[in-house]
Amino acid sequence: MARTSTAKQKLFIPVTEDLEELEKQKDQFYESKISEMKEFKQKVERFGKELRMRVQNLKCSLNQIHEFQLQKSFVKFQGNNGYSSNSEIAKAERMKSQLLAAKHELDKNLASNFRMKTHLQMELQRLGRELLSKEAVTPPISQAPTPIATAAKVPSTPSVSYITLGSFSWEQDSDKVKLYISLEGVDQEKLVTEFKPMAFDIKFHDVNGKNYRCAIPKLNKEIVPEKCKVLVKPKRVVLTLIKASKGNWLDLYYKEDKLKPKLDKEQDPMAGIMDLMKNMYEDGDEDMKRTIAKAWTDSRSGKVTDPLKGLK
Repeated sequence: MARTSTAKQKLFIPVTEDLEELEKQKDQFYESKISEMKEFKQKVERFGKELRMRVQNLKCSLNQIHEFQLQKSFVKFQGNNGYSSNSEIAKAERMKSQLLAAKHELDKNLASNFRMKTHLQMELQRLGRELLSKEAVTPPISQAPTPIATAAKVPSTPSVSYITLGSFSWEQDSDKVKLYISLEGVDQEKLVTEFKPMAFDIKFHDVNGKNYRCAIPKLNKEIVPEKCKVLVKPKRVVLTLIKASKGNWLDLYYKEDKLKPKLDKEQDPMAGIMDLMKNMYEDGDEDMKRTIAKAWTDSRSGKVTDPLKGLK
């Protein structure tokens, strides 16, 4: 029996080493992506500052040209003893119309660029939140862990305060959803669970002297409470939610709007920016389309490595 146990331990050593290597690779991947997102955010902010400066300079130039032309026309008017030809008046009117048209076009471009910048900033913030919320998820080992009983063994009182665990990772298949909560020092004897058809509430008592709580008041779809379970591991806790009906959930939380875009775990986060630019090209005006098309063409041809460089 002892030899059999030793053989099993040796068998799991390579698996454990592979899992640790995967953990390191995932950490390095997400660190590099976070760095890229921060650099992209800085570029967007610099672009906004440069755009405001350019607009201010153009407005100042237009005002100076307008004032100069008015002064010039007034001087000519005085030189003619208060009389001016119809051709000069018509020329002044045409110049005034041209200046007003230029100002209108400038305001239009400014509004269009501002909308584009706002969309890019919103997409950047969304991608940043989703990237930071992802934690490295280790694939489960073939060894089946023992489920923990869901009976409450530590009574909860109103005087107990909890720290909310809002950061966790999750995955799903057609039958179940698994949540991975990174938390060390959890005692299964001090764990309280409550599963409902559309919600769950997990309380962790006396974890390194603190109380934690993870709860979702309204899930995306119904679950089977009596089949749900919680597994405690050395460095994390795994919640398994059994779906009442097979299918794919777009999110853990219940939402009226089901059209929220989803970030593919295997997809480069910058691909979301490319999709956004494509949508903006299809819905934008002619100036917007020309600007985005040029930036996209330069990026694809290798002239620039940053597709947003042509928009600055």
